[in-house]
Amino acid sequence: MDEMLLVLNKTDQIPEAQRTEKIEKMKKGLAKVFAGTKFKEPEMVPVSATGGNADAPQAINLSGLIDALCAKVAQICPQ
Repeated sequence: MDEMLLVLNKTDQIPEAQRTEKIEKMKKGLAKVFAGTKFKEPEMVPVSATGGNADAPQAINLSGLIDALCAKVAQICPQ
């Protein structure tokens, strides 16, 4: 089973007003890159581990990353 999870880190560095649009653009570009590989449709999770600026003083979407990792592990190593 070929699985890949792409973590798009440092999303706090993108101004909040532009964040969603820029992340979607990044996902589309990466999807094109991976379309020709064995990882045709990798899951992509945007996060910020620490936050760190006025637009994102807190971590962003770490729970989404944890959920995605748990789901991948469950697929690879079913109990």
